[in-house]
Amino acid sequence: MRPLRVAGAASTLTEDGDAKAALAALRWAAKEYPKRSINQVWLGEALALTGDRAGALAAHRKAAELFPNDDEMAKNESLREGYKYRIDKGLKDLGSSEPLPKGR
Repeated sequence: MRPLRVAGAASTLTEDGDAKAALAALRWAAKEYPKRSINQVWLGEALALTGDRAGALAAHRKAAELFPNDDEMAKNESLREGYKYRIDKGLKDLGSSEPLPKGR
């Protein structure tokens, strides 16, 4: 099984409104790739959609922690900016006052 494909499929499920079905795959992908901030963003978004605000906030905070050293983000500036926005928005929407620092 390829974790990146599983995570991508789960992200599509989330975007299509079936976040509950995506959670197991997203948790698995986050475990398999513990240093990828993207997996934490997807997990946080799915958890928020299922009503788990505490879990969603924890996942977004983990994404923010991983983001500066995520090699995948360093490879693509537009991807980096898009996910930085999603992390900041998730933190803000979930009530955290800790957006990513400028320059990250």
